[in-house]
Formats: sequence, C-alpha cells, structure tokens
Amino acid sequence: MILGYKKWFPWKSLTNFAVKIIKGQKKHTIRYDVNNRWVAGRIIQHAYGVRTKQYDHFANGECKSTQRIRIFPSVGANINYSYTGMFTDKFSGIEYESQFQVEVDSRVLNFMEIDKLAANDGFDSTHDFFKWFFNGFEGKIIHFTDLKY
Repeated sequence: MILGYKKWFPWKSLTNFAVKIIKGQKKHTIRYDVNNRWVAGRIIQHAYGVRTKQYDHFANGECKSTQRIRIFPSVGANINYSYTGMFTDKFSGIEYESQFQVEVDSRVLNFMEIDKLAANDGFDSTHDFFKWFFNGFEGKIIHFTDLKY
C-alpha cells in the first residue's frame, strides 16, 4: 500500500520525511485507519505527491506492527504524563498555553516517552508534533521497525 507524505509542514518548514525514512530516523507514521487496513506484513510504498504528476516513490518498507494511539487535550493532568506548550491560533494569531496527553494501546505515555514518540515520527521537536496534532487525534501508529511503546 502507498503511504503518502507531505514535503512541507503547514508552518513552512521542510518535513524531510524521505531522508528520515531512508536513514531509519522516522521509525513509524501516525494515521487514521478506520477500516483496519494496516496490519503486520503489509508492504509499504513511501511516496510524496500521491495522485499527482509530482508522484515520487522514494522507499519501500513493511508494516512490522501497529498500535492504537490517542492524542488529546488534558487540563490539570500530571506534569510527568503531559506536554504543555504555547501555541498560536491559526485564525486569530493569539498565543495561548495548552496541555496534551498521549495514550498508546490505552497506556498514558510519560513526557520522556512523548518526546521519543515525536522524534521517532520524524518531527524536529515535540512542540512541532503537537502543532501537527493540535486538534487531537485517534488512530494507529504504523511501525516500520520492531519498536513498541
């Protein structure tokens, strides 16, 4: 199956996902999977520009395993199990503080695990990870290695 990636983050910096996948730095991707299509053993074609004239298939891989993930805003959570940061509203430009938690297979990750998750997903910082998933998320981690959280 084809996994498509963006070349640019919405905040105008390069994702460099192709390089990170080829070098083994991006160990997984986080996706919606309502039809349960991603299972261990599924062949992956990593690409930019899916369904466009700029299609660029840059690597092959395999889905080694999947895990359920949930990213959600959390107010008053234990500081060791949440990420707090300053974010800017896209429409008003107003900056405000927000707090998030991450659950993998129903287990809440601590701050160090969240940091590692963000890096392994190819983000340059944990803050960028939460900028991407700012509205919350529920789906799957599609692992390219034997890594588990």
